[in-house]
Amino acid sequence: MKRKLCIIEDFESIQRKLSNNIDKNQTAKMYRNTIWYRSLQNAEKTCLKQDKVRKIHYKFEDNKEMVEEYNSDTKVLLRRAWKVKGKLGGDGKWLVEVGDPIPETTPNTELPEIVESKDQPIITKRNTRINIEWRIRNLPYPIETYSVKADNENKVIIISTSNKKYYKKLDVPELTRLALPFEQGNIQVSHQFNTLIVTYKKPQQLLDMEKDWYQELNTVEAVKDIPNDCKTQ
Repeated sequence: MKRKLCIIEDFESIQRKLSNNIDKNQTAKMYRNTIWYRSLQNAEKTCLKQDKVRKIHYKFEDNKEMVEEYNSDTKVLLRRAWKVKGKLGGDGKWLVEVGDPIPETTPNTELPEIVESKDQPIITKRNTRINIEWRIRNLPYPIETYSVKADNENKVIIISTSNKKYYKKLDVPELTRLALPFEQGNIQVSHQFNTLIVTYKKPQQLLDMEKDWYQELNTVEAVKDIPNDCKTQ
């Protein structure tokens, strides 16, 4: 009788473990049910390879266009940019979401050149394997001047200074697209050479999604001819 009870208890224990593992796997891949992930899957994709950079051009069902650039060695996203339509119906420009600005290949000589003040704060956003990083140049104030807060209600990171000289809201589409919370504990701040560096540690859901999606992109074969829209990327 005791042996039968032990067998039943062992069987129930195994069932619980299997059930827990299934629940964890389902939870870990919840990102696959998001609109963002499904839109990536359904988009028309073109892959290009240049040296160690893998470029993916997306055309979504709503006709929006996006380009991503990955380092083929590290598999890290280097740049993400969105096509913005021109005001007069022209091709428009590429609006960079992640990475360095795209150099202008054909400057418009008809318009007067507008030069941004060298003293104005300039933000660049970069992606690393485990962090999202913002570098804000031309902020000379000491580190204790800055307040960097995660505003989960409004889905932004707010940067302000005690001397009221600077205020900025940072959107983090990587989190909002996956419906992930903005957590204060994931934020780190440093300051050097008049540059404020804000890093946000990627939550596990985002890390899993990025790894999963890169593997998905490996199924997209590279083309030989580079489309005109992608030559400037």
